[in-house]
Amino acid sequence: MNVFVAFFTFCLFLTSCGTTPISKNEIEHAPTMLSGPQLFPVDESQDNPSFAKFKAEFDQAIETKDADWIIAHLDENVWSSFGGDGGVDEFIEHYKLREPDSFFWEAVNTAFELGGAFREIQGDQRFVAPYVFARFPGEYDAFFYSAVIVPNALMYFQPNDDADVVGVLKYSVVKTAFKEDRGEKHENGFQKIETTNGLPGWVREEYIRSPLEHRIGIKQVGDEWKITFLVEGD
Repeated sequence: MNVFVAFFTFCLFLTSCGTTPISKNEIEHAPTMLSGPQLFPVDESQDNPSFAKFKAEFDQAIETKDADWIIAHLDENVWSSFGGDGGVDEFIEHYKLREPDSFFWEAVNTAFELGGAFREIQGDQRFVAPYVFARFPGEYDAFFYSAVIVPNALMYFQPNDDADVVGVLKYSVVKTAFKEDRGEKHENGFQKIETTNGLPGWVREEYIRSPLEHRIGIKQVGDEWKITFLVEGD
């Protein structure tokens, strides 16, 4: 196959699976889509009119960093970590909510940007974000597995952009922790992974999200919606 035909074929491939930049090296190797379980994005935040209104107000609070609005919408037993007793005061202290550089804003904004879904937790229907946690398949241990959050993440043999390409992962569930290790990350921004059928490789870490990263839960209490948890880890 000549260079022009190879390039044209691969452009068609890109059209079908996303817009992640592809290098000349990757074009020459014409990566193929790797098979395996997938976790597609979902966002049910607009499915419930009452919640959609609340979410719009929440988005505005995030934009303006309105700590008072957040505090007013915390459940009295809200959880901020697995090492404490819960409660509003503990949440405010944990997230340094009244400080301008609080990491609360980035954590919750990133979770919302990835969408979410309604699910039952402890007998209550809650909106949970991101979708990676809300919909993560139960047959995969969340400690060991993560989700690819883009439609065409290139998987390399080595942790650099010039390495040969193993293939392309599309919203795939992949292994990111091995034995008791939370996984290996390279200093140049790559995450070591393994497909569910045992194929090893490296993917840029911004294309991977663990279900154990920050996630938020919100439930309806009477006529109000309350934040019941914003936690990370297990």
